[in-house]
Amino acid sequence: MKKRKQPEKHKFPDILLKKHVDNISPYQEDILVIVYQEEIEERLEALSEFLGREITSKERRGLLDIVGEYTPRDKEGNFLVDYLPFEYAWTIYEAKKNEKLDEFLGGLEIK
Repeated sequence: MKKRKQPEKHKFPDILLKKHVDNISPYQEDILVIVYQEEIEERLEALSEFLGREITSKERRGLLDIVGEYTPRDKEGNFLVDYLPFEYAWTIYEAKKNEKLDEFLGGLEIK
């Protein structure tokens, strides 16, 4: 029995320029979505290892929102560079979370 050829592993920088091609087929678009998803999953796993724990689904959503918000884009909304490093996004996430907690606690009246 022949061994199946392993799919080629793409890294995010390898496909950045392909995203800007206007005439890609739906099949190519589906492939790009899968590659983007795999890259994001790898980065989330690396962040989990960096933190020494699993990331909750709430933290994951907040982190991905920050990555989307802080990664530079052109006028059409396409990313200009690679995603914001997830470790930086985590720092921003933690700062925003602490800021909201401070606002909440500041609004409490303690008698």
